[in-house]
Formats: sequence, C-alpha cells, structure tokens
Amino acid sequence: MPTFKHENEPADALRRLASERAIKLKRDKIFLSLFMPKGAAKELRRAYSYLRSVDDLVDADPPQRAEYFKAKERLLRAISGEKSGDRVVDRFAEIAVRRGFRREWFDAFFNSMEMDLRNARYETRADLEQYVSGVSDAPAEMICSICGFRGKAREGLSSLARSIEYLNLLRDLGEDLAGGRNYIPLEELKRYGLRDASEGAARENKAGFMKLVKAELARYDGIAREADEGLKRMPAGYGLPLLTVSSVYQWEARRIARNPYIIYEANRRNFRPSKARVMVYLVQNAFDYVPGRGEKRSGPRRFQTNV
Repeated sequence: MPTFKHENEPADALRRLASERAIKLKRDKIFLSLFMPKGAAKELRRAYSYLRSVDDLVDADPPQRAEYFKAKERLLRAISGEKSGDRVVDRFAEIAVRRGFRREWFDAFFNSMEMDLRNARYETRADLEQYVSGVSDAPAEMICSICGFRGKAREGLSSLARSIEYLNLLRDLGEDLAGGRNYIPLEELKRYGLRDASEGAARENKAGFMKLVKAELARYDGIAREADEGLKRMPAGYGLPLLTVSSVYQWEARRIARNPYIIYEANRRNFRPSKARVMVYLVQNAFDYVPGRGEKRSGPRRFQTNV
C-alpha cells in the first residue's frame, strides 16, 4: 500500500506512481513482450499504468482523494478531446478513443474506486459484486478491446480477471483489515458464525473460518476453470502467458488451502513465486495445451478446494 505523509501531494503524484508501476512491470516483461504482439503489449502497459496508479491513490495511507479526483477529471476531459498535459493520462485516453472504450466501463471503474473511498465494509455479496464488477470486469473489457478478443476468448479473459480479484480479496484480507477495509461480506461472516473477519475471530471459531475459506476458494476455482476454457482458445501469443498467470494464482490458492491463516501474515513473499516456478508453469502450459483450438492434453496440476 503506497504511503503518503500529507493529503496535498505534488501535482505529479499520478506520474510518480505510474513510474513506480513501470519499474515493477519489468518483472513481468516476459508475459508482455516475449509472447504478445508488441503493439498490444505497449498499449496494455500504458492502460495498466493509469488504472493501477489511480488504484494506488485510493489505497494510499491516507487515501489521496484530491489526486484521485484530479486524475479522474483529467481522463474524462482527455477522452472528450481535451489534452490534459499529463502524459500518463493522455496516452491512456488516446488508446481509449482509438479502441472504442465505452463510457460505462470508466463509470464502473471509478464507481468502485469511490466505493473504496466511502466504504470500510460490505454488508452483502451483492454489494461486493458491484465493487468487483468495476475493478475486474471493466478493465477486462478494456483489455479485450486492445487485444481484439471476441466470443470465448473474451469470456475467458473476463473470467480470469474476476477469479484473480476474488483470490486477491481473500489473500490480502489481513492487509486490508490493517488498512481499515473488509471485503468479506458481513452476511457471510454471520453465516459461518464469525463475529468479524479478524484473525482473533478466525482462531476462536476455527471450524467456521475453515468453511468460509473453503467457500471462497471454491468460488475462485469455479471461475478460474471457466477462464482456462476461454484462454485455451486464444492465439498462443496471448493464451500461453495468460494461462501461466492463471497457474500462478492456482499456486497461491494451494498455499492458502494448505494454511488458511497465511492470509493474516504481513509477509508478501508468501505469495511471490520464484522466476523458476513461473518458467516451469510457462513450459508446462506450452506442452499441455494447444492454444487457439481449445484442446487439452493433460493440463497442469490444478488447485483443489479440500481445505
């Protein structure tokens, strides 16, 4: 979570965060540059740079409200034809106009960002679904437009984005609670007899906590399986790296299944796969699948929901 000392940060806060994100993206260059078409990879990096940096403004401690609304206003003006003077914003706006991004995608994304600014918790699954739609479905639609995905491939990418978001919300539970947010709906905590989402409550009612984790992992797994079916129908340049991303998240899910209390640990390295592991998954997917035709030979070892 980005940390700021004051609410009124310099006007280039978005650009600074975007630069930090660009550095982190170098670790994933194998996915964006080695396989994907160069034009699409470049546009994906620029789209990610804006969207993720805006999310960082909202997730900062304290949240950078002024900078967030400034970034939002600049983008909405830029996609209407008015240059903002901010390279991060203008590059993303140019992509949005050229690729025909719909206004409702931006509205959904910004609505979810503002839900984070307003809400510390979600009462029902329906409330959380609205949030997830903006942070996963809307960006997924933008990615599909950049990459030209249609039909099953588009459905696969959307399912991948949604499965990743659900797993992220479970994986980062401890960190989110420390930041004053809880993405486990209160109605579900009540269903499993948990007084709240804290580690203390989870250890008081171990059986209820285990059932909750199993249900959340099963939700992730069901959507991830749908995603893999669509990803296998993509051209290899897209399908192989995205299938490998899916494999990495399955690895994270297995770690949670083996030790559910790991989600309360602050060490992010718990969920940072080695480069060797990522390469193994990449090679495994290359041999196990025939991207573009939906055919499967044997497939990588999948996550199982036996918590």
